[in-house]
Amino acid sequence: MRQLSKSFMKSLNEDFGLRYLVNYVKKDNTLDIEIREDCINIYYRGGNALKVKELGVSRYNYHFDKEYLMPASSHMEVKINESKSESDWDNYFPEVKQSMDFYFTKHMKEEREYQQIVVRENSL
Repeated sequence: MRQLSKSFMKSLNEDFGLRYLVNYVKKDNTLDIEIREDCINIYYRGGNALKVKELGVSRYNYHFDKEYLMPASSHMEVKINESKSESDWDNYFPEVKQSMDFYFTKHMKEEREYQQIVVRENSL
């Protein structure tokens, strides 16, 4: 069953929690947020741009799949574990999207990309 704990939901809806991520995704029509079991995933072009999993009350693990990283951007894993401020997320997503664009140039995932477009269009 796909559901989040009450504390996770509260953090997604309150200004001092993860609300900024939700608002960021709402403003960027290339991103899509999905609820999974005990976590949220933010997708870009059908790929997982960020996974947020609750570790405890107001404690979260942020994960970006290293498969999408180019060798020059291997520092990104460290950066997302430390990212908490709005400006950090403002810098994170453009960098992630660029890495994923480079990856998808060589490893096309057209079906997943179309699936995300359908979800986004049906959510408007």
